[in-house]
Amino acid sequence: MVVLISFLFILMVICLPVIGGIVSFGGAFLLNKRAARVCLVVSVFTLGILSILFVPFIRNDLYRYFQTMQSVQYLQNLHQFFEYAKTDPVLQYQNNPLFNIFEFEIAKTHHFYLLPYIDTIICYACILYPIFDLKEQGKVSNVISLWLAFGAISTFYFFYILTFVRWAIACALFVLTNYLYFYKLKKLKYVFILIIPAFIHTGIILALLISIYVAVLKEIKIKNIIIPIPFFASVLIASLMMNVSGGSENFILKMIGMFQSYTSFARPSDLSDWIVFIANLVGTWVLVLVAAYFAMNSKERLKNKFTALMTLQALFYAFLIASIQITERYSLIVSLIALIVIAGNYQNISSKDRVLPIILISGSILIKAYAAYLRFKGMEFSTPLSTAIFSNIFFYIKELMKNFPTLYWW
Repeated sequence: MVVLISFLFILMVICLPVIGGIVSFGGAFLLNKRAARVCLVVSVFTLGILSILFVPFIRNDLYRYFQTMQSVQYLQNLHQFFEYAKTDPVLQYQNNPLFNIFEFEIAKTHHFYLLPYIDTIICYACILYPIFDLKEQGKVSNVISLWLAFGAISTFYFFYILTFVRWAIACALFVLTNYLYFYKLKKLKYVFILIIPAFIHTGIILALLISIYVAVLKEIKIKNIIIPIPFFASVLIASLMMNVSGGSENFILKMIGMFQSYTSFARPSDLSDWIVFIANLVGTWVLVLVAAYFAMNSKERLKNKFTALMTLQALFYAFLIASIQITERYSLIVSLIALIVIAGNYQNISSKDRVLPIILISGSILIKAYAAYLRFKGMEFSTPLSTAIFSNIFFYIKELMKNFPTLYWW
């Protein structure tokens, strides 16, 4: 029977990888041990397979990356690439050598859709592993872990991953490295792993500073939570009152300038945009409040560093409300940390005390799922969606091997 089920599972993944990815996602959290691990790996590689067919508009970051890869694909080596990067405005704007090298190496293959596909693999692996691991440890039930994992992919919705590639990867790595450090490693000598996301997107450095601050604290007390608040307020006031030039060499001023630039060009433009923004804002705060309830009713309370991390990140999130796009981007970090706190403390709450929190969590996840659906509706694919869903793995391999991506110029 096991052999037959395994054969049918493999056949489904080969013949219908999109549907196989959804089934694998469920199996990763409803099953246990080896079968669950296999399903997790398969889901990570198949959930984002539609990225191979995504057609970016000019406003999408992926559009810019495709253009850059077309420009650098015939350069012979890294030396030539670095020389080219000194004069290319896009590569200067990205200002992340690690990601630039990654982009160049993909460009040399001439298979550009490897970039968005690998992007989705990294993001899904990073955001699903913490919840999966806590489920495997018995910290949260299988059904609830599946629901929380669905909340994670609703937060890191498909459109966002493919539109803000570097930021999505940086946030996903942030979630994973913080989980590994605060739940697994717990020793200061490993604190260096917390800075890894900054090599993908420097805009995440302020979030990393909060993580490092929590990591170096010997003990968690209320006063330690209060100490960074004046800094948060200073960033907010400066972003509202100062006129910061883009060429400033000061790190803090650069961050403030970035907030201001995002505020000026990235406000929601229509009703759909506002619905998505408000849905993510409300959904995130509901998750934070429920996570705080779970944490405060656990034995460790605020002594748990990951709970303190969530508290500080949420406070900083509140101070970023002046910049709408930064707020929307930061919700990825805060929501995922809250989901991990909920999963880690789920078994510490009695069954009768879980009812209202689970209702609130469910409402938050459904709100975020609706926002994800609105964004997905606006995506364009090179193949009709109905055809893509029922295409086999060889179709996707063929599409992945295409030399040039399809671009929309308007």
